[in-house]
Amino acid sequence: MPYLLHIETSSKICSVAISKNDMLIDLIEDPKENSHAAKLTSLIETIVNKAKITYNDISAISFSSGPGSYTGLRIGLSTAKGLCYALNIPLIFVNTLEAMLDEMIYQYPIKEAVYMPMIDARRMEVYTLQADFNKNIILPIQALILTEVDLDKLFDDRKIVVAGDANKKAQSLINIKKNIIYLEIENSSSTYLIRKAYEKFRNKNFEEVAYCEPFYLKNPNHK
Repeated sequence: MPYLLHIETSSKICSVAISKNDMLIDLIEDPKENSHAAKLTSLIETIVNKAKITYNDISAISFSSGPGSYTGLRIGLSTAKGLCYALNIPLIFVNTLEAMLDEMIYQYPIKEAVYMPMIDARRMEVYTLQADFNKNIILPIQALILTEVDLDKLFDDRKIVVAGDANKKAQSLINIKKNIIYLEIENSSSTYLIRKAYEKFRNKNFEEVAYCEPFYLKNPNHK
């Protein structure tokens, strides 16, 4: 039964978790914003000790690969790669928006709903995707300027479920008559990676540690 270490640094908070198979063992998150560089390695050491395992017990590392914070993704991936090299274990990528989508459907299952995870991309922009209850993609992952999104043309009368750290921005900018449900899921959590990471581990869907890069979606100079 494998232990997996999960690293989430794509949002403002730093989050690490350990799972056994697809079950959460422990979670640590630093509520201080943008503390990734200062806290990530110490959080990992702390959670390994709390879980009463050693680094050699870890079978793989999963990483929330973006889109999200450019700096956070760089720090997180560098740490993940270093551990994979040192421990000679595989690296698993889980797309940040897809992980959040899974969590939204898990927490708030509505068969008729359209799900819309949102990550703040600064200014008027968000990173998002849109999918139905069965995870069929309606709108692929992309950067959207909220004031240019005409949801009335994209959807029928189904409920739209929105979550992510762009929640407040969305509530202030989207002006439509649709029935929108805003979930209290803001910053991405490493716990959202567990189900997808375990599935990829069983299927041996691993990254090339030397060459893989985060999914930035946009050039950081445009942020």
